[in-house]
Amino acid sequence: MAGHCLLCFNGKLAESAGNGKRESDDPQSLSSMPGTAQSEAIKTISAEKLSAEYGENEVAADGLYLNGIILVKGHIESISKHAFTGEPYVKLAGSGPFSSVICEFSQSKTSLLGALKKGDDITIQGTCIGYEIMDVHLSRCEIIR
Repeated sequence: MAGHCLLCFNGKLAESAGNGKRESDDPQSLSSMPGTAQSEAIKTISAEKLSAEYGENEVAADGLYLNGIILVKGHIESISKHAFTGEPYVKLAGSGPFSSVICEFSQSKTSLLGALKKGDDITIQGTCIGYEIMDVHLSRCEIIR
């Protein structure tokens, strides 16, 4: 792996080829990554079911969802910003009191998130980037409603 660097931050693994671009940012590289979800249709799932599947068997859930675009429906538990990056996120209630689905948004979506309320039902589209401790993480999220 000469010339490559593996980075892990907040549960996200990214490989840099020295060109300032992560392989995980290139949609074509995702389809060739081993262990990634290969689906032509966007999957729809509840936040409770998604977190339960990851809690039951992370390896099997990764095979179904990792690096795939999914629609997640759920109840908003909180709306906040990441402590280090300041990026906004929505936390959806998961299958238990300590599990959730964390939906990460770009800074440009901050005003849209300002209109949301804790307890609202919502549908969010994002890329599943895996499981960390007891939370499923989605990146590049968009509010579908």
